[in-house]
Amino acid sequence: MIDFGLEHPEMVSVLVLVGSGVSGLNDRSQLSAETVKYITELSTAARDCEVDKAREIEAKYWIDGPRRDASRVDPVYRNRARQLHRENFKLQRFATQEDQLKTPAIGRLGEISVPTLVVIGDEDEKDLARLADKLAAEVPGATKTENAKAAHLPSLEHPPLFDQILSDFLAR
Repeated sequence: MIDFGLEHPEMVSVLVLVGSGVSGLNDRSQLSAETVKYITELSTAARDCEVDKAREIEAKYWIDGPRRDASRVDPVYRNRARQLHRENFKLQRFATQEDQLKTPAIGRLGEISVPTLVVIGDEDEKDLARLADKLAAEVPGATKTENAKAAHLPSLEHPPLFDQILSDFLAR
């Protein structure tokens, strides 16, 4: 979303970044040990075509959150999120690299000129939480909000709260 907004600013009137990544963050030395472990385990399972194992690694990390015990997650949300994940998980996405911007977005955040909302769950991955802080600091006028008791999918985990946050932001 950030890359699209930078490449086509005439087509973007607002950015809502939920647990967002950004191009230009591909140096493993900049990532936490937790993230490197996750990437390594997921990449190994994908390389070995272990679909169920890869799916479970990814679902645990993003749906439950890397540090949160599954028993602390609303079972209705968890079951629905896992169902959606199963239906959309494809090993093929690991086979190709995404096209990168010539100048990665990480160094161009100050060029974003539309109202921007940065949303992060307090149980989301810590490198993304640090990135959310960076986005809020470097995107001019950005607003950041942290959703309590949410991992990577706060809009699915706590829809009424997310809807209120979004409505308040868009009303400004």
